Amino acid sequence: MKKIRSILILIPFFLSLSSCEKDDICDPGTSTTPRLVIEFYDYANQAATRTVSNLKVTGIGGNPKGVVFNTANDDTKYLTSASKISIPLQNIASSSSADFSKFAFILNATSTTSIATDSIKFNYSHNDVYISRACGFKTLFNLKGTTDKSYILNNNPNPTSGNWIRKIDVIQPNVSNENETHVKIYF
Repeated sequence: MKKIRSILILIPFFLSLSSCEKDDICDPGTSTTPRLVIEFYDYANQAATRTVSNLKVTGIGGNPKGVVFNTANDDTKYLTSASKISIPLQNIASSSSADFSKFAFILNATSTTSIATDSIKFNYSHNDVYISRACGFKTLFNLKGTTDKSYILNNNPNPTSGNWIRKIDVIQPNVSNENETHVKIYF
């Protein structure tokens, strides 16, 4: 009788353990909202990549300090000298229901004499995709615009090139991962 009573007491306990849910932890390897991958090329030799010097990318109307490119503890974390960068796009529609992100691309940002800045606006549509309860949603983007005029602003109504950027090509308009180049910038 004591054995039966002990078993009857333990059965509800084991049943309650079997109904526990897994912890809601998002796996670090899970794909999240991708950044826009930009690669820089030489305008004179358009097959050759080119390294930018002390490039700083700041958001216009967004993050005025800049995109963080490295783990430095001072303002150099906003600088890069590379031929390829990744920058985040905003995933919230503006009040005019248009999706876009504006950036200032500052070449030679640490120079006192040869700083060159181009303002670029990326227009896109976005789609929120559910990943899981633990990870939530990620946003995928589709770039719009087919000419340099679609991107380079610089307060010029008919720009043919920027202050230092000579040409912009959208190679992959679907921004769904960071494994490929989406935009090529020639200077």
